[in-house]
Amino acid sequence: MAREKPDYRATMEQLNGLFPGRELLTMEEVKTVTGYRTAFSIRKHFPSVCGGRYNKTTVARILAGGST
Repeated sequence: MAREKPDYRATMEQLNGLFPGRELLTMEEVKTVTGYRTAFSIRKHFPSVCGGRYNKTTVARILAGGST
C-alpha cells in the first residue's frame, strides 16, 4: 500500500478550511488554490470527476506532490 505524502494532511486541512462541507471544487476554486491562470493548465494537471468539478482529495494529493 502506498504511503501518504508528508504535506497531504496539511493541504487537506487548508482546503477544508477554504471550502467546508464540499467534496467537489469548481475550476475557478482550483485556480484560486493553485495559482494557475488558465483552464488549460488545470485540465492538464488535475483530472476532473464530473462536469468540470474536481475532487478535493485528488487536488490535495497532487498539491502535496503526488501523481494524477
